Amino acid sequence: MQKFKLLALLLLATGLLALINSSNESSHREQLKSNFYTDLQLTSYAVQQIAKLSKENADQNELKKAFFEARLTFKRCESFIAYYDDTFYNQLNGANLKKTDETSTQYAEIEPHGFQVIEELLSEDLTSESLQLVVNECDEMIRVIGK
Repeated sequence: MQKFKLLALLLLATGLLALINSSNESSHREQLKSNFYTDLQLTSYAVQQIAKLSKENADQNELKKAFFEARLTFKRCESFIAYYDDTFYNQLNGANLKKTDETSTQYAEIEPHGFQVIEELLSEDLTSESLQLVVNECDEMIRVIGK
């Protein structure tokens, strides 16, 4: 009888631990999801700041500072995006190289987009044309994040 009580108590304790652990996993998953969406929105806001500064013809150092702040914000959610959606990732941080669409039967170039394109534009002498390209790239990134 003593063994039966001990076994019942052990099973009850194991069940309670499993229930608590399951609840913690769900809570942890929800927290990760919330943090991801928050970081994505902060990235969008930081990219908007780059576009705003570009429209105001801010100096190059100020633009670079805003760019690096936006890039650091993006880094907090980058691994999730890269893992779950390669297309979305490439629209935000694709290499500044033209690629071909391998899924198409016809030759089609895929233009680069995102932080790497902006970084290259900001590393050169700024002109009104390059500033407009920065604004266009930022607007596209904001549109993609908003989807």
